[in-house]
Amino acid sequence: MKWKEIHIRWIGIFCIAFLAMWYNPKHLQEEPFWKVYAISISFTALYWNGAYFIISYFRRRFPEISKTKRRLIFTSLIMTVWMSLGGIPLKVLFHIKTIEEVLKPDEHTQFLPFNFIAGLFVSLCYEAFYFFGKWKETFRLNEELKSRQIKTQYEVLQNQMSPHFLF
Repeated sequence: MKWKEIHIRWIGIFCIAFLAMWYNPKHLQEEPFWKVYAISISFTALYWNGAYFIISYFRRRFPEISKTKRRLIFTSLIMTVWMSLGGIPLKVLFHIKTIEEVLKPDEHTQFLPFNFIAGLFVSLCYEAFYFFGKWKETFRLNEELKSRQIKTQYEVLQNQMSPHFLF
């Protein structure tokens, strides 16, 4: 089976969610393991899938390799906003924060540098895979063109060596 991005993403979501649970182990003392893991999976899936859709949007918007810098800047900035505000509905839904707490501006700016670095890291990882894929595609196309050129040269030589040419 060939691994696709969606397989890696969903396996990664479950793995990262498991690791994220241990970031604040006091929750494991207060709540059952399955509940903490389910909440962790929910947040990880929300953030990762949101990031994937942001990255996909800017890939479609700026697909050329020459626009990599622009694509990275926009992706990182929007990802920072997403990582800062994206979890609000889940925080309220799981009763982690009240509506009054999530409406405070300092609630979202508190982790802004971390969110920017995380967004940049994720963007760079996806961009590296995208760039490598484009490079492989260009390499394959180049090899295909070389093969066609050799085949064309061979046909030209064959036509020159036809019996009419010899006599």
